[in-house]
Amino acid sequence: LLIAAVGGYAYSRLHDELRFETERTLTLIAEQKRQQVEDWLAQARKDVHLFFSGRALFAQRLAAWETGGRRDEALLDQSRARFSELMAVRGWSALAVFDTRGEPLLALGPTDTAAHAQAVRDVLAHPRLLPVDLHHNPDGRIEYGLLTPVTQPDGRLLGVAYLSWLVEETLYPLISAWPVPTETAETFIVRREGEELLYLTPLRHEPAAAL
Repeated sequence: LLIAAVGGYAYSRLHDELRFETERTLTLIAEQKRQQVEDWLAQARKDVHLFFSGRALFAQRLAAWETGGRRDEALLDQSRARFSELMAVRGWSALAVFDTRGEPLLALGPTDTAAHAQAVRDVLAHPRLLPVDLHHNPDGRIEYGLLTPVTQPDGRLLGVAYLSWLVEETLYPLISAWPVPTETAETFIVRREGEELLYLTPLRHEPAAAL
């Protein structure tokens, strides 16, 4: 009886310590994931500001194109060539630019400009950075996007730009990576929608679960 009592007490203490240590590890991993996602979103916002703010080269070219009566196609061609290079370097999946009437001026990569028409009009009416939630692009792949006003240094609105990233190349690897070897653990993001949960990222044993 004494041996059983001591063994039971030791097991209880060890069980509590293991549970506490596991909970602490999971909390740290969850915080790490949250920070990684926030850092990725912050970098996406920096890209938008860097390439479409009032002093960006593209904003200057677009202003010159407008001032010239929209006849100098060379200005837009230069922007297309430059953005094609940036897409490969910065990891953008698609880019589209709309004028102040909401009409597309240029589009690179698979993007459905008509699908974003309402959101573009919203940004034109109330200029601000507007996230575009996870959605399927024309190729059937899931992407995340940002809409941003294109402005001159004095704040005059020139149009709206849309940038997108494939989440399978950006968000999903951040979420699925596990910092220590494990056969069972996984991380994923869900969102409540009414009485259901929507899986925003793949599951370890069901990769097609997202959305």
